[in-house]
Amino acid sequence: MNLFFEGSLEAFLFAFCRVSGFIMLLPGFASLRIPVQVRLYIAIFVAAALAPNLSQMANVNLLPTNLIAEVTIGTVLGILVRLHFLALNFAAVTVASYIGLAAMPGVPVESDEAQAALSSLITLTATALIFISGLHGQLLLAIGVSYTVLEPGVWLRVDVLLNTVLQTLQQTFLLALQLTMPFLAYGVLINLGLGLANKMSPQVPVYFISLPYVIAGGLILLYALAPEMIAIFMEVFSASVLKGWY
Repeated sequence: MNLFFEGSLEAFLFAFCRVSGFIMLLPGFASLRIPVQVRLYIAIFVAAALAPNLSQMANVNLLPTNLIAEVTIGTVLGILVRLHFLALNFAAVTVASYIGLAAMPGVPVESDEAQAALSSLITLTATALIFISGLHGQLLLAIGVSYTVLEPGVWLRVDVLLNTVLQTLQQTFLLALQLTMPFLAYGVLINLGLGLANKMSPQVPVYFISLPYVIAGGLILLYALAPEMIAIFMEVFSASVLKGWY
């Protein structure tokens, strides 16, 4: 009941604005398969848990501009987390293209657009591992720690925002390149060999004959490298998103 006394209502509103902007982009929580009411309840509960520890926010004027600033901060933090999953999704689509599985449509999981079944499998595995390993709880704790760095009701500086986004884009680009490099080498070598075989025997439909072998070789390579790919992603995600906030 102390939530609604001595300025705690203002603290709750400020916390709810930042938490709701963060959760609506958080992997897993932001999935279209999760009802909006569930995401709303999670945001309310997390904001109610943060509000008693944010008594200093009672001195902040409860103005619409300050609330919009809090929503902006939460949204930016959610985008920084989301960029890592966009990089993983891009890497998964690229891997599916290199091994010949890009033309096989899958069931939409995270979004309303269908993508390759292999891409859905990889991104869904990473999302499940975040919940299994407890990283989702650390993400919710990190939004509370963000108040020690980003004061409530204060607008983000444009130069700091752009610098942070550019650094995150650089990290995610290198992550996607690191995850797809073995499959890039496989795709280049296998297509080079098929091109030479087609030049040597143009009367033989090399592409249609070799497609099952290309897919089989890509699946064997994926079987060998998939655990390392997920482990590298989880390590980079934990280091750049969680440790960077503490």
